[in-house]
Amino acid sequence: MNTFFKTIVPQTTALGSTPFLRNFLLLLFFSLLMGLSALAGSKHVLLISSYNSGFPTFFQQVEGIKSVLDDKNVVLDIECMDSKRFFTAESNRLFKELLQYKLANTRTYDAIITTDDNALNFVLDNQASLFAGIPVVFCGVNDIAVALNQNSNPLVTGVVEAVSLKETVKIMVNLFPDTKTVYAIVDGTSSGQGDLKTYYKVAETMPNVEFKEIALHKTTYNSYKQQLQAIPEETPVLLLSAYFDSTGQVVDFGQCMQLLNENLKAPLFHLWEHGLGDGVLGGKIISHYEQGKFAATILQGMWLGEKIEEIAVNSTSPNRLMFDYEQLVRFGITERTLPNKSIIINKPVSFITKYKAFLGWFLAIIVVLTAFILVLSYNFFKQQRIKRILVQQNKDFEALNKKHLKQNEQLSAAQIQLEENEKRFWHLFENNPVSLWEEDFTELISCVKQVPCAYEDLPKYLDDNPGFVQKCAEAVTITEINKATLKLFGAKNKNDLKNNLSVTFNKKSLETFKKLLVALANNKLRFIQETEYVSLSGERIFAILYVFTFEKLSKSIVAIVDTTIIKQTQEELSNKLSELQQSEQELKSINEQLVAAKDQAEESDRLKSAFLANMSHEIRTPMNGIMGFAELLSEPQLETELQQSYISIIQKSGERMLATINDIIDISKIHAGQVKVNFEQIDIVEELQTVYEFFKPEATSKNIDFRMQQHIPEAYNLVYTDKTKLDSVFNNLLKNAIKYTDKGQINLQATVNNENYTFVVKDTGIGIPENRLEAIFERFVQADIADVNAKEGAGLGLAITQSYVKMLGGKIRVTSTEGEGSEFTVDIPFKRPSQNTKNHKFTAVGNGEQMKNAKFTILISDDDHVSIELLKVFLKDYSKKIIVTTNGPDAIKMAKNNNDIDLILMDIKMPEMNGFEATQQIRAFNNSVKIIAQTAFARPEDSRKAMAAGCNAFIAKPILKEELLAQISKLFSLS
Repeated sequence: MNTFFKTIVPQTTALGSTPFLRNFLLLLFFSLLMGLSALAGSKHVLLISSYNSGFPTFFQQVEGIKSVLDDKNVVLDIECMDSKRFFTAESNRLFKELLQYKLANTRTYDAIITTDDNALNFVLDNQASLFAGIPVVFCGVNDIAVALNQNSNPLVTGVVEAVSLKETVKIMVNLFPDTKTVYAIVDGTSSGQGDLKTYYKVAETMPNVEFKEIALHKTTYNSYKQQLQAIPEETPVLLLSAYFDSTGQVVDFGQCMQLLNENLKAPLFHLWEHGLGDGVLGGKIISHYEQGKFAATILQGMWLGEKIEEIAVNSTSPNRLMFDYEQLVRFGITERTLPNKSIIINKPVSFITKYKAFLGWFLAIIVVLTAFILVLSYNFFKQQRIKRILVQQNKDFEALNKKHLKQNEQLSAAQIQLEENEKRFWHLFENNPVSLWEEDFTELISCVKQVPCAYEDLPKYLDDNPGFVQKCAEAVTITEINKATLKLFGAKNKNDLKNNLSVTFNKKSLETFKKLLVALANNKLRFIQETEYVSLSGERIFAILYVFTFEKLSKSIVAIVDTTIIKQTQEELSNKLSELQQSEQELKSINEQLVAAKDQAEESDRLKSAFLANMSHEIRTPMNGIMGFAELLSEPQLETELQQSYISIIQKSGERMLATINDIIDISKIHAGQVKVNFEQIDIVEELQTVYEFFKPEATSKNIDFRMQQHIPEAYNLVYTDKTKLDSVFNNLLKNAIKYTDKGQINLQATVNNENYTFVVKDTGIGIPENRLEAIFERFVQADIADVNAKEGAGLGLAITQSYVKMLGGKIRVTSTEGEGSEFTVDIPFKRPSQNTKNHKFTAVGNGEQMKNAKFTILISDDDHVSIELLKVFLKDYSKKIIVTTNGPDAIKMAKNNNDIDLILMDIKMPEMNGFEATQQIRAFNNSVKIIAQTAFARPEDSRKAMAAGCNAFIAKPILKEELLAQISKLFSLS
């Protein structure tokens, strides 16, 4: 700083009057310095912003305030709530604690200015605890009710912020008179929806114009882009709010404008100043500059004697008509068509207008230089005159010399004061809590001037030449750094930091240095950038870099404000927000699962009820017949004819119960995936004829006309398929047709087309309601689940049929009209044998008289005594001896000790050892004895397993006498 004063005040000169001039300038400088110091401390104002310094409205409001207060003895401190990004109770608490700490450690503020609603609400909530007795002026407040309520608050006043939506819409229509439509872009924010309501109120006053909207929160960004692209070029669009879509994806205002500029060809209007100059044509917009200016003017009035309690809240928002010149040209709009008092930005200016300030300074400099020349000329002539009269003024010389001595004493005193001021400056520099650097940019500026490219190409040149950037970094001379800098970077001393300076740079700070070089190349005296550094211990430092240059950019003061704690707090808040969003998604997923589980439980309960009702009916009904008529058979002197009738009923009831049990077993095996397809060669025409003849008597007994039409050429008669499953398909469809048809006819049709066989069963029965067509293929469900017209059956036939059709590679479909009948169609692709393949048929053999004459020795091995007694009754006329065992080991023992045994009836499930293992051990010493496996396990795989174990035949329980005798006759070749 001594150097600075030595530069502007030379120590020696040839002019006799120069010491006087020097002393005068020093006194003038210190007087101005003291005046400025007094001026700076006159008023202390705290500005609380609702948002952050990156929000579009922030600097507009600050500039408006400073336009009034900058030259009015005011120190303006700024605190940002950043509530646009972090508006939670936690962030509000942290801001309050930080501000409370600062207020406790600084002087009391003379006034407070708040911008936007959140800041005002914060001050009102904490007025008694933090801001007691301090006048508060607000601006930018949208909640009119809250604002006007402050008329009763003696320490609060301000100006509201209200959109000029109606005036802007009228401007849109007036500037584009040929359009019959206007659009509004809106999202789900409360402010956006509030403006949308006002938009449609305006529509009521303009019936000749169609008002439309694009609701971003109801669509995705991709669809939003398509809607923007579809708007005609001459249709004006009003931007209300567009920050998030239906998926919750959020964009900031810059991204919002980027989307609009890339996809919207139509003119865009806005109600706020941000966006103007970035694609918005204009409108009657809220000027945050005017808001800030208005608030500062209120403060100015207070300091001039006006009482704040007498200043009413201004309910008229200071909005301005503003338009972008580039957009006006783009859409062919002339200035004379704009409303009066319109402000146009980006308008080209004349040379004089553009350099008006520069020309003023230039003329001022010319005037000063002229005056300086005149002063020098005057001094020169005065010196000549003094020389001429010097001889005559010898007597006055001593007095003048004394005067000069006195002036020198004053100059010495001023020099001492200057040194004290410089010491005070360096004391403040050294002990400032902010990291401060004094740097010499002389060599750096020289290095930048050596760039072999235009300044506009400098950023790319720096990216492509890292060596040059390193050279520039080494050209910076660090003259001083303070204690806060050593603490921030963890350095032991100044040399430690200087020697390890390269360690403190990372990718972000290197990019910041490049931007600084670009700023210096463009002669910018001030540079501010958010950046990062690395401490000597490797810790990441978030910071804001301030560079203030002077003396033609050769000197600089650098300040590094540590924002690491703020960044960490932001990251923690962001992480907590992410955790909350994840928890919300998990809860949503759990809710969806619970709803699905509830629906599934209700469906399971419905099926359970249907199943229990059907099973109760299908088991109790035949059991009623069996037990009832069995009791009647025990009556004495019962006529033979009635006995036979009762026995027939018992047999039919048993067959019905067996059919129900078989269906349950079949559907269980299908559900468990245990059913396999066993292909064999059959004659499909003969099979159809057998089915027809089997069901014909039953249909005739109900007076139903049962017909069959088959159109299968002889060449397609023989096919490979699973006969059992195909029989089950025909049987279930025809049984249902007969069951649900009380009159009319049933048709069985068969056709073939390209080796795909189609079978149709059509009836004139009760039909199926349309809403039950899919349900009839569910397990344990009949078409009439409410049992209004429920028929006999477990509700499993169609479920089994559908499963078997799919196993055979086919499809089943149904059409039906309630009250008129149903039509089931089955398409199955069959494999056909070659023409040389013969059709083998097997017929049962047997002759009752020959069997009676044979008289076998039979071993019955079964753990069920009822089954043993039944078999004894069946075989008493055909055996000479019957041996009984109840487990596997005893059966093996009897077979070893009785070589005359001709036939073994081997039960599969027995205690100690099952029938498969017992058969295998018997076959180890006897291959001639005939063994028939008899079991309640009736699966095809059980039959194959029995044959693999050594059995000669397989018969499933319940055992019919005729079937058992046929198997024995076949084994012993009795014909």
